[in-house]
Amino acid sequence: MFKSLLTRLLGSLTAPSEDAAPKQLACGTPVNHVRRGHVVRCDGVVIGATSQGVLVEWCTGGSSRLPREELCVIAA
Repeated sequence: MFKSLLTRLLGSLTAPSEDAAPKQLACGTPVNHVRRGHVVRCDGVVIGATSQGVLVEWCTGGSSRLPREELCVIAA
């Protein structure tokens, strides 16, 4: 079990290729805001996406427009 968890973690740390564009997030996708490796806010839901960023509504109240690169999808 530990080995498979470690493999998954190390696999997720590989840098994306420069050709790969960030994927669009669908409305309703649960996300966390992660900046420089630290969780800034958690339990958000995507409510829209534009070229200027992704609009996220937070369970604690309020909303934010953030760059796609700073959002981490919460696995189901």
